[in-house]
Amino acid sequence: FEKHKYDIVKYDAILIDEIQDYRREWMDIVKLLFRDSDGDYVLFGDVKQNIYSQPTENKDVSTNIIGKPVELNHCFRSDFKVQDLAQSFQINVFQNRYDVDVFDSNNTGKQEISFEKMGHINYIYLQNTNTIQILYNIIRGNILNKVSGIPPNDITVLGYTTKLLRTFDTYYRYLSREKTNSMLETIEAIYMYHLNYIGNNPENDNFCWFSNISEHFKRKFFPQKEQLSKNDLIKLRQHIAVLFTIYDLYVTYGDLFEERLVEACNKCGITLTAFLSYRNHYSNILTSFKNNVYNDNYKFIRDNKKLHFWMNSGTIKISTINSFKGWESEVVFMILEKKYDYINDFNIAFDELLYTAITRCKSNLILINFGNYEYHRLMEPLFLHLKD
Repeated sequence: FEKHKYDIVKYDAILIDEIQDYRREWMDIVKLLFRDSDGDYVLFGDVKQNIYSQPTENKDVSTNIIGKPVELNHCFRSDFKVQDLAQSFQINVFQNRYDVDVFDSNNTGKQEISFEKMGHINYIYLQNTNTIQILYNIIRGNILNKVSGIPPNDITVLGYTTKLLRTFDTYYRYLSREKTNSMLETIEAIYMYHLNYIGNNPENDNFCWFSNISEHFKRKFFPQKEQLSKNDLIKLRQHIAVLFTIYDLYVTYGDLFEERLVEACNKCGITLTAFLSYRNHYSNILTSFKNNVYNDNYKFIRDNKKLHFWMNSGTIKISTINSFKGWESEVVFMILEKKYDYINDFNIAFDELLYTAITRCKSNLILINFGNYEYHRLMEPLFLHLKD
């Protein structure tokens, strides 16, 4: 940037949100090279959401602005119960790390205070984490019964491992027959990525299984065409991706998804028996293919979905916590898993991550502890106290 500083357009005002996520070098580049010398430079942030463990100073975000920051002491996002939970979390976890927020006596700064604005919080601890079915039953049951007056557009499911959220998203869509808006890769999308690669590299030794099913789908969907266009090939591979995705659910959860698999097979002009025979015939190759699909890195897909994420999709949202920073939702289902090593590898602060998830909620928060006993001892008393 320094070499091109005279070519860079200067701005009269620069405002940065989520400043706690910024490295100090980034702040200096923006302030020194993109701001007019007489221009405004305004930063907004919350050190308690410092999930990337950026350096702090005097219990606050370390910035390139001298002086004490202005404190915003109104909570305009969350209703009372959620706000109180966030404050209790600060007192019990952040007391020696950061200053605890002190809100105005009118609590939210809202003119109208009524019982409806109290909000709702609930805590569920699950020791058995062997299946995604329990999560689905809890979340789906709450959506249909307890928060039925709230449209899907205002409901969000948050977690921090893409593996769990990806599986839950697929399970939810095919069992509920409802669409979702996820800020991560779908299983169909990751299958498509690998199917496109194989289709564009036919010299692959294991090409036979791919050509077999592709020829069948070609006769089914494009009987009059000798040569398929690029769009035709995309449509053909999308059918394969959907069929393979539902098959994975069927293998894992059995009868729950047999009907969906039969429907997908019928749509593709193949019987369930014939498809299962095909999978059995190429079992070793397809098992290896599936492992490659599920274990690859899809950060590029997640980054693209973040750029094109839209809150008003009319469907429930499914996202990792760090991807949902800056957003808010009326109802939040927070899945609290164990502290996996990979989180430490990426220098993600677990306490700050959990606090960030709590503060994404406007009114109704359901925290589902998925086998994290260490945080069960911390979270259960906070919820019990506030329920009283």
